[in-house]
Amino acid sequence: MNSKYNGSMGYQRLIKEIKRDVGGPPGPDSVGTSQIINGTIITSDISNGAITQAKFSPELQLALAEFEQRLFNLEFPGFWGSLRIKNDNISDTGATMTITVQSEYFDEPTGDTVITQLLASTTINKGGHIDIPITIDDRLTNETTPLRMYYTINKDDIQSETNSIIEVEDEGSNATGNYFLLKFYGNYADFNDGNAEISFSVTN
Repeated sequence: MNSKYNGSMGYQRLIKEIKRDVGGPPGPDSVGTSQIINGTIITSDISNGAITQAKFSPELQLALAEFEQRLFNLEFPGFWGSLRIKNDNISDTGATMTITVQSEYFDEPTGDTVITQLLASTTINKGGHIDIPITIDDRLTNETTPLRMYYTINKDDIQSETNSIIEVEDEGSNATGNYFLLKFYGNYADFNDGNAEISFSVTN
């Protein structure tokens, strides 16, 4: 049976005919999802290292970030032990400071801040102090977890004086009131059943 496509030259003509019927081979960036049969892309079709984290789904990226954060929290656990806050003896006669204290763990992957109340409103007279126990079960989430101490005073000024493994990182005010932002410093041994202390003076 004769055919105009018979023989090797016939095959070449057939290929040209097919290309002409479908508009020729696909050009650059011309193949989309509608041209790909579902379930046909296999591992060998993908270059090694071609898939980066940026190409992961948002759900997978969040899961990886949360896992990484948990590892950090385990590797660098926060303080537990006894925290003493003092109204220093150099304060003016009759000077008082009324404080509340809370921990503020910032969960970076989710953007949430977990606030834990450590001390309800308590007044400390001149020369007095308050001890805040933080058990190992309630230890701060990681070494970067700060405390926020809100305060009111019956004098004009309050200043941080001395400290041990805890210091003032920032101070200011917000809708709740005036505050000192406190952060622990030290090594792993200091954070495990440690004794932290910070004192303030209240003056005219």
